[in-house]
Amino acid sequence: MKKLERNRIVFFALIAAWFVINFVQAAVTLAYEDEGYYEVYAQNLDWGYYDHPPMVALMIAAGHLFLGGTIGMRLFAVILSTLSCVVIWKLIGDKNADRNGILLFFILIGSLVMFNIYGFIVVPDSPLIFFSSLFLLAYKNYLDKPSWRSSLLMAFLAAAMLYSKYHAIVLLGLVVLSNLKMLKDIKIWTSFIVTLLLFTPHLLWQFDHDFPSFKYHLYQRSVDFSYTYPLEYIPFQLLVFGPTTFGALIYVLIKRKPVDAFEKTLYFITIGFIGFFWIMTCRGHAEPHWTVVCVIPVVILIYRHCLQDKKLIIFVRRFIFPVVVIVLIMRILLCCTNAFEFIGFWKKQLYYGIEKVAEGRPVIFRARFQDPSLYMHYTGGEAATIECYDSHKTQYDLWAFDTLMLGREVFVRIKIDSLSPSQSNDYEFDGEKFSGFITKNFQSANRIAITTTPLYQYGQIFHKGDTVFANILIHNQLSTPIDFHHEDLPIEVKAMFKDDEDKFDIVVDGFYDDIDTLRGYETIERRFYALVPDTSILWNRHKTFAVVTYDRMSIYNRTQEYFEINLDEKNK
Repeated sequence: MKKLERNRIVFFALIAAWFVINFVQAAVTLAYEDEGYYEVYAQNLDWGYYDHPPMVALMIAAGHLFLGGTIGMRLFAVILSTLSCVVIWKLIGDKNADRNGILLFFILIGSLVMFNIYGFIVVPDSPLIFFSSLFLLAYKNYLDKPSWRSSLLMAFLAAAMLYSKYHAIVLLGLVVLSNLKMLKDIKIWTSFIVTLLLFTPHLLWQFDHDFPSFKYHLYQRSVDFSYTYPLEYIPFQLLVFGPTTFGALIYVLIKRKPVDAFEKTLYFITIGFIGFFWIMTCRGHAEPHWTVVCVIPVVILIYRHCLQDKKLIIFVRRFIFPVVVIVLIMRILLCCTNAFEFIGFWKKQLYYGIEKVAEGRPVIFRARFQDPSLYMHYTGGEAATIECYDSHKTQYDLWAFDTLMLGREVFVRIKIDSLSPSQSNDYEFDGEKFSGFITKNFQSANRIAITTTPLYQYGQIFHKGDTVFANILIHNQLSTPIDFHHEDLPIEVKAMFKDDEDKFDIVVDGFYDDIDTLRGYETIERRFYALVPDTSILWNRHKTFAVVTYDRMSIYNRTQEYFEINLDEKNK
């Protein structure tokens, strides 16, 4: 047997080992909290969703054609992770690699913390990494020979990237910036048009739903600047790539100069991606995993530089290989213990306990989209979530599953102190504690929209005990009537005072003419007033006032209207 063939066997043996390890891990590890949410995507296939494009839903739906349960949900994440390794190896292009080179490659792969995690859990980054690696392979072929075949292949893969995650826009933009000369090629412009046509169904879905994803990602999730966001960014990147691997990357970026146009693109992607999201910390927290697609250029650049820098190879053996061992130990612990509940691998006993108490009834959760998703994943039961004024909207707001439960007997998994013990109870199941109650005729204020017109002058200063007046329009967005004097879940209209940094808020009773029932799609007008409370705990100088609804389960501000109000700094 030739040496090259033996090395090929070693490579595919290690690839098979990677697949088996991830497959076993996917089968025995508890579901990550976001995975359940994406599984509900898959049960309601569409061209788009509030948070993400539809590729992750397609992956899960395809996996469930072959296997059920958690392993079916994760099946294609395992497959795509394995195939991504093969494509990245192809991108490295070391045709004379011996066993040491192959082991070097797998050490680098094994040291990438987030890539390990995405090898067995299903998230939008899984297909993004796979299709991005294929796109870069097609792009590399285009650089070698600018043919129609390679450019059209790039178009299809670019569309697949966009259907995976919107971050693909950044990567594609960096590829173009690294090689502006290709904009002179008609084939590239044709490729761009084809990509746009392939992505049109998703754009039409966005148009039909008033562009919820674009609004959310572009400005709704923005917050006031805080120095903690840019300062925490780099330490988090050390966790994404592994501290020593990230150190090796910095060394390579300083010592190595790009040898060709493809390596220049890899530099642009690495520096540009990490730099772009560091700049984005000016508008809020940047999730560490947003840069995970950079694992592709990171592995390629470090591997290639190792071929001509023995010091770097020694560094890999002494400092990066131990990280591989640590990551492996952490993965074993993740399989065997519940020690990682704090990062989102929730205990399924909680949802089994809720199922036992619900006894087949639908279950209502509050604010968190993960809870109903995991409940449905583990039990197959019916569940929904209602929003809260300070929680961001999710796909559940578009699905409106809670409206399917109106008038039905449901279990509300919410602690309500104001109800009697017979209505709000504490439960314990297999060590997991939770609270809730059963209502025979469910309703909520989740679909009541209040339009407010404040009746105070701009600049007017309010003190504790002063009265704030407003005219309000109360609109029922549903066809079903809402009982404001419901036995379990009566509706109240209240006033909220908060600072614009959302650190603190104060909710007080509102006064208005009594409302008995709000008929379907009815709008009624009321004069509303509230007394200014002690607002000294509100930190920020800029305070806001809002009229909100309350149904004992949650506080709602459907219209998201907040009005500036001047409160005395010593308002006690």
